[in-house]
Amino acid sequence: MSTESVIAGKYARALLLLAQEEGRLNEVQGDLKLASEMFGQGEGRELLLHPRLSLEQKQTAVQNLVQGKVGALTLSLLRLLVEKRRGVLVSEIAAAYAAELRKLQGKQTATVTSAVPLTEEQMKVLRERLSAIAGAEVELTQEQDPALRGGARITMGDLVLDGSLGARLAQLRKALSAENSREN
Repeated sequence: MSTESVIAGKYARALLLLAQEEGRLNEVQGDLKLASEMFGQGEGRELLLHPRLSLEQKQTAVQNLVQGKVGALTLSLLRLLVEKRRGVLVSEIAAAYAAELRKLQGKQTATVTSAVPLTEEQMKVLRERLSAIAGAEVELTQEQDPALRGGARITMGDLVLDGSLGARLAQLRKALSAENSREN
């Protein structure tokens, strides 16, 4: 995990606690999404990184861009990020906040990657099985990777379940190699 991810996680958890105290969990999530869209790339990101702008100029520009579009908590966070020269972390903070909020709500996210799209029924069964493993409701997203050729790879937090054809062939190769070395 990168240093930036660790720092973003700390900001996200602190913001989540404040948002929870004020009863604005979902509002702050929406604000962070907007801030991420505005400052996570393109001109907004360039503004935060511009070497010739002073901190005060950046603060003013950020405030003018988001005034009336985000709540006080998010505006305070953005000011702090500019002050600490960490404004470019806004997208990572938004992602970390969303993950922390899902945890707080007893939800887990998972991604299934397969060579071909799964049917709705397959997704439903997989979602139910993953929910049983996680002990929480699982939000399942699907990605395609034709390079897998068959099977699927599931990522849920730090857990990776690799049932792809490539992974199974690698296991078979390893088992056969171990068997051959015992015979010799």
